[in-house]
Amino acid sequence: QYGKFGMPVNIEFHIDRPKNKTDESWFDLIRWTTNLSWPYGSVKSLVARENMGLRDAWFNAWKPTNNNDRAIILEDDVEVSPPWFMWVNGAYDAYANVRAVAGFSLQRQDLVPLTDRQRRQDRVPSNGNNPFLYRLLGSIGFAPNARVWTEFLNWTECALCNGVDVSVEGLITSRWWRKYDKKSLWSQHFIYYMYHNDLYCLYQFPKNDTQALGLHWKEKGEHFDGTGAMAGHYKVQDLGNVVFPEIGSIRKYDWGANLVRSSPRTLLLSAAVGYKDLSLFSIFLSTLRKHYDGDAMLLLEEGTKHEIKSILLEHNVLYEEVNSTDSWDEFNIQRFKYYTMACKKYDYCMALDFRDSFFQENPFRFLNAEAQTEMIFQTHGIRFGQKVKGIPAHWKMIPTCADFNETLAEEYRTCLTDKALINAGGIIGKGHIFQQLEFIVTGMAKEGCSDQMAVNIGVYCNLWSNVSSVKVFEQGTGPINTLGYGSKYLKLGTKVSNLDCLPSPVVHQGDLLNLTASAPLGGCVTEAFEKKSFPGEGYVLVPVRRPRQFSEGSLFQPAQEVLLVGAS
Repeated sequence: QYGKFGMPVNIEFHIDRPKNKTDESWFDLIRWTTNLSWPYGSVKSLVARENMGLRDAWFNAWKPTNNNDRAIILEDDVEVSPPWFMWVNGAYDAYANVRAVAGFSLQRQDLVPLTDRQRRQDRVPSNGNNPFLYRLLGSIGFAPNARVWTEFLNWTECALCNGVDVSVEGLITSRWWRKYDKKSLWSQHFIYYMYHNDLYCLYQFPKNDTQALGLHWKEKGEHFDGTGAMAGHYKVQDLGNVVFPEIGSIRKYDWGANLVRSSPRTLLLSAAVGYKDLSLFSIFLSTLRKHYDGDAMLLLEEGTKHEIKSILLEHNVLYEEVNSTDSWDEFNIQRFKYYTMACKKYDYCMALDFRDSFFQENPFRFLNAEAQTEMIFQTHGIRFGQKVKGIPAHWKMIPTCADFNETLAEEYRTCLTDKALINAGGIIGKGHIFQQLEFIVTGMAKEGCSDQMAVNIGVYCNLWSNVSSVKVFEQGTGPINTLGYGSKYLKLGTKVSNLDCLPSPVVHQGDLLNLTASAPLGGCVTEAFEKKSFPGEGYVLVPVRRPRQFSEGSLFQPAQEVLLVGAS
């Protein structure tokens, strides 16, 4: 079967160095790999210069040279079935360029990682011998999507260097990661990466429940002691007539092995009232449409010139012309009425400031992570109670917001103290919840009490009714990264990143900082902060030019060299 696809099938062995002293059995293994005869391609054997552990062994297993490369990573106790090669190459042919597919697995995955038994199934559906997508990685016989794997490796350099917590709330795998030696676990990093990038792993289970494309013998190693080592399944000999359907018709399953039935209806909404600079519209809309093809709407003032409307039509963006006779502060209050009207028919709305926002990823990518949350807010890097620029001006508004009722004003001060300042220029929520936000803002905000202060009081003083889940993201986390007022951020390559090293889907107030100069991928972060002259006199985390290197040349040596040294 290896000659049927008209491509060489090369084998590359990566042999870790033992934690303790080497012995003859280790040298025997190296000799076996160097003596292997393989007629379908080249054989290469590399030995680690020092003990790497399972995590770094995986992170150094494959470096794609381009997005069309193909590989499968097999641990030493994995056995493949006869049709594996045909299946993996068929999957690559069909889905290698599909954004949502992280890779392809030979594993008959039996883990349902969600710990909430009320929201999970007992097992992963077999899906009738048809390919399907599952949120969980299958590490037994894993063939990564080259593009995803390259981007993942770039991210791990930064994540490892900066100690990013890669646990995912509600998953048993996160408990394992927190409990065991982190050098022995690589998969949690990929689980986290898949989670935050809305990725899935492709599987195909044979009809016979006892069979699989790849077997795991659980030999003695990092995770097993070798006692009673045996595979949980038998090799499938024939998958039958394998068909890889269009990606849109493939079933998808979430962490709980529940069928994902439909995508939420979303709307990106922004008030561009008063703006006439065509370049502002071009930047906002071009970066939006590079990453998001769903519904979008701009609020424009009445009589907006034809050139601006043409740009919106070119980018398939709706618009609504509104009366703009109000002052800027008054319009910022009244815009919440328009948010309510526009968002009511959508599952989720993102209401975003226009002039100083741009997009680096799909702004609704977070929905797979926050689908149970009804309202999401993002903050500046400063807190009520701090004596930094930005806070005193907001604090002075409290009496006006409380209608000069000192008892109420004191209640507001109490619930606001030590809370991060929410920015009203980036709000996400379920459509019907925006009406409550409108009532809070229009009922409280006035001259001397801004819409932003009304939002902060409404959220932190819990002025909602029948809202079960509201989440406030700290600055540098979540879907919107607001860079004004004391922000911290990472700059990786040309992109602004959250503090977990992943690109911020939306960057807000990016005009306040110099974002044009690129920084190295995988940079470690200094403890020192560089002061910048922007509101709040905040600080910026600056990557140092010393990225962690996963370089074959520095970590591995040819097996023949090791054997020569051993012989001497």
